Amino acid sequence: MYYYRPKSALTKGACIILKHIFCILILSTSVQAKTFKFSVLTEPVSLQNTQKISFSQNYIFDQLHSSLFRLNSDYSLTPILAKNCSQSKTQVKCVLKKNIFFSDGSPIYCQHFLKSFEYLIKNPNKNTERLSAIEGYNLALKNKNLKHLKATCDSNKTISFKLTEPSSQFLQNFTDYSTAPHKKDSYSGPYKLKKWELGSFILLTKNDYSRLKPNVSHVKIYFINNPSVALKMYEKQTLDLLTYLPTEKISIYKGKQQLVQVPMDRFDYIGIEKLNPKSRELITSSINYRGLQKLYNSKGMPGCPALSEKFFSPKAPPCLEYNPKSSSETTKLSLTYSLAGGSDISKGMQFIKNQVEKHTNIKINLNPVEPGQFISSLKAPKTLMYRRGVSLQLPRCYEAVEIFHSNSSRNYSKLRDKKLDLLIEQLRFDEKLCYKTVKYLLNKNYIVPLGPIHFSMLLNPSFSHLKINSLNQMDLSQLETN
Repeated sequence: MYYYRPKSALTKGACIILKHIFCILILSTSVQAKTFKFSVLTEPVSLQNTQKISFSQNYIFDQLHSSLFRLNSDYSLTPILAKNCSQSKTQVKCVLKKNIFFSDGSPIYCQHFLKSFEYLIKNPNKNTERLSAIEGYNLALKNKNLKHLKATCDSNKTISFKLTEPSSQFLQNFTDYSTAPHKKDSYSGPYKLKKWELGSFILLTKNDYSRLKPNVSHVKIYFINNPSVALKMYEKQTLDLLTYLPTEKISIYKGKQQLVQVPMDRFDYIGIEKLNPKSRELITSSINYRGLQKLYNSKGMPGCPALSEKFFSPKAPPCLEYNPKSSSETTKLSLTYSLAGGSDISKGMQFIKNQVEKHTNIKINLNPVEPGQFISSLKAPKTLMYRRGVSLQLPRCYEAVEIFHSNSSRNYSKLRDKKLDLLIEQLRFDEKLCYKTVKYLLNKNYIVPLGPIHFSMLLNPSFSHLKINSLNQMDLSQLETN
């Protein structure tokens, strides 16, 4: 699709000669040209905010469903559907803005938020945990009944929560599409569905009822599960945003305006906590972390926690050191990882295998598994070494390390360490203990952290003001054409 912008004199003359027909054609073309195009790996089953989605599909849902707030890069909150919220210890009350509507023109009320909560309780998934701070959560989850959850509507425009304990981060849960108001086949975000061609693409158009007023009228999202195909489409200008740039291509675009590298709040690591202490130390000390950094063309240093430095400020993050140690110990291990990461992950795992086998007598067999089988493989007793990527729902250190607590439902390796449990429990109330807790994980050699993660993307220079925050939430409402 092409956008032709003629010089003003020509435009004026053409309008006079053709009695404005030419001007109308130009205007029509410019409106059509305001289509922002990108791709996601897989096609969603539906577009309702209450469903479980796979990686990258959130970029679709972020445009269709707005919750109470938007999370900014500094972790502050911008009200979207909320007028204001007040908190007194464990009591939280939010008042909705006046004149907020779904895409079908019907008003948004408190009860529409409760419908989303009800679905999350009856159909538990990762996003259900966003309600876990609310009193009655465990009972509601056990009985799959929302009535136990202390989230109520004081009026059509007021929603109240009673928390189990004070939480300054609670409202950050309401920046996600999963906690947006729910109404079947309607949308609360800046865009709504215009066309869905199954197996090919989704076309979104402006939601005229949204309080957010995007500058770009249409968003076209293709379903492409092959990163190489997506890259070729970007190079041919079929896509305006490449959401995943393979590491071997980063050097080509370094220093160019197109390259966008977004820091992510994640906790990616190699888990070795099931091994004996001697084997763990041999593995963590045998990896050339600078070599791994070079392989990935990454900004962050592997061996250091995959969390931003701001979590550890004013201290520097604790890191493992490359310091190979000799040992006669002979061991055979399998390193399990998900194929969802593509060739980049596979190359990194091969590098780690080569490093460990070069400096120790530990032999490693690489065991890539299909994404749908990965969690069950982590739970298997024979899985002693694995790569795991953990995305955070809230920008908190506790969110990252909670998975190592003995009672965590996501502690798939069944690690049991009472001292670590205590540190994690204390961290829940005091984020300043992040350094001490992560340092303990490293001192025990339970994990090989893979360094701060940046998602590398390519953006058509014709567009600007793309917003993607550290929780990987995409905001196109401020996107502009240059």
